[in-house]
Amino acid sequence: MHITPGFVSARRYARATILTAPPQSPERCRQYSDDFRKKLLSMTKLNQIVATIYKGYVDKRLDIPYFRAMLTVVFLLYLHFIQIVMLIDLPSKFILPFVSENKNIEWLEDFFYFLGLVGICCLFFPKSKLDQQQISESSIKRMRKIIALYFVLTFSILTLLLIAHGIKKGTIHI
Repeated sequence: MHITPGFVSARRYARATILTAPPQSPERCRQYSDDFRKKLLSMTKLNQIVATIYKGYVDKRLDIPYFRAMLTVVFLLYLHFIQIVMLIDLPSKFILPFVSENKNIEWLEDFFYFLGLVGICCLFFPKSKLDQQQISESSIKRMRKIIALYFVLTFSILTLLLIAHGIKKGTIHI
């Protein structure tokens, strides 16, 4: 039975195609499995980047390297979030949502805001997984250079966005 979507509702079409669909072949199941592996591999690449940042702090023998790595990742993600907010031209309350008359309370709210972001980052990148990653010494050295360049580029883009925003609002006159 063949039903075209133009003549029936979407629900009936979906029900009819699910009920009449042929069983999945092993090749098709392998393709789904390969697609899933590719998605996991991209997450593995992200884990490898974070692990490289973490191992860089471990090699420098700095205090609390895991926390420093999580702060670095959260800081970079937050800078990108600010860039997106600036590009979309959203109000600044989306950057830091807490406004208080007392500055001490506002600082405390911001602290808990970032603590929550670091906690979420720690859930995505547990220390045990980062320790298991095999990272070579050359990739750690290369990542140090890349991170430094990445910070410079991110701050440059953010500076340009802030200047453009100031010109648009009329606070910067050219």
